[in-house]
Amino acid sequence: LEDSKDCYGLAPGKSIQRRYAFPIKYTVITSDNKKTLLEVRTKYDAFVGVLQISLKFIISQGVRHWVAEPSPGFDPLKVEVRLFDRLFLQRVYKVVKPAAFVVPSLQNAAVGDRFQFERLGKF
Repeated sequence: LEDSKDCYGLAPGKSIQRRYAFPIKYTVITSDNKKTLLEVRTKYDAFVGVLQISLKFIISQGVRHWVAEPSPGFDPLKVEVRLFDRLFLQRVYKVVKPAAFVVPSLQNAAVGDRFQFERLGKF
C-alpha cells in the first residue's frame, strides 16, 4: 500500500475519523498478493481523539463510513450513483459510478427514489 498527498483514506502513518466513532491509525496490512487485501489492523489513535474532544475539530480529511459485506461470501449492494456539483446546478451528470457500494437498507428502494450521500466519496 502506497500513500500519496491526495489520499485522505487509511494509509501508512495516517489517522482517519470513522463515522460515529473515534479515530483510528493504520498499523499493519496483510495481503496474499498485490491485489487481494486480507486484513487491515488499526489502533485507536488516542492523541487525535483527545484533540478532537478538547479542540472540537477533525484533523483527518472527512469522516469514513465503510460498507461491509452483508455476510461472508456475499458482496455489498451495488447501485448506480450520479455525482452532481454543488447545489445541483448542472443539467447533465458529469460523473456516473455504475457500481458504488451502499448499505443493505437501500435494497428495497424503488427506481426513481432519491438519496443524498456524503459529498466526497470513494467508490
